Amino acid sequence: MLDKLRSRLVHAGPSLMSVPVKLTPFALKRQVLEQVLSWQFRQALADGELEFLEGRWLSIHVRDIDLKWYTTVENEKLIVSQQADADVSFSADASDLLMIAARKQDPDTLFFPASTGH
Repeated sequence: MLDKLRSRLVHAGPSLMSVPVKLTPFALKRQVLEQVLSWQFRQALADGELEFLEGRWLSIHVRDIDLKWYTTVENEKLIVSQQADADVSFSADASDLLMIAARKQDPDTLFFPASTGH
């Protein structure tokens, strides 16, 4: 039952979020994003798995809710900014990003679909 509810939220959530996201000032978005990302990636930060982002900026664009931000790592902490010179960009719909963040989907499957054998 919880899986079914979670699935519905993942698929319906973006359409419910698009207007509030557009109306929310970036300063508030930044606070929320930094808290959520720090919580979601706390183990990866602790294990040093995100060290590759130190001194580099990652641009993330959530297409279906038109949310874009830049993130980097400073002193083992994720930092979110409204503007930066991105070293790499990542763009996807919210449901795909949620599945990747929850480690339920391999990002490669979004960009390199399985071969049909042709």
